[in-house]
Amino acid sequence: MQDSKITVIKNNHLSQEVWRYDGEVVKQTPDALLVKAFFNRPELPFHEIVLMEGDRFIELYPFTKWFNIYQIHDREDGKLKAWYCNITRPVRMTDRKIEYDDLALDLLVYPDRRQLVLDEEEFLGLHLSEAEQNQARRGLQELQSLFTRADNFDIWDCI
Repeated sequence: MQDSKITVIKNNHLSQEVWRYDGEVVKQTPDALLVKAFFNRPELPFHEIVLMEGDRFIELYPFTKWFNIYQIHDREDGKLKAWYCNITRPVRMTDRKIEYDDLALDLLVYPDRRQLVLDEEEFLGLHLSEAEQNQARRGLQELQSLFTRADNFDIWDCI
């Protein structure tokens, strides 16, 4: 890709934009997109980790999966803080933009592979169709399995 800049757009379950930021395409195949971005919000304590402005995110957007994965690295020493996984509808990509509809359900995975499922009640309150609920649950199960079986986890291996 000549121009590696891309805008990432997070939508709610109704496809309404809630947040956008810029990133850089690291790798792209017909199956997925890998983006590098930097956390652009003030310090945020979050389930035993602290997200800091400037933390490096390596973000995997598979085109046909019901999730994305953010690998979070400390801004100071580059150490892995965690993987944060959003359960989403499959992403949509247009000219220099990638969009996803967040379905509230999330998976946080610590470097020691402990897993924490987040926002289950919020997910249930979205009133999604049974088919979408099932797809979302399969996406969560796939993620949990990926992180359980991989000893040397590589984010790109998820596609």
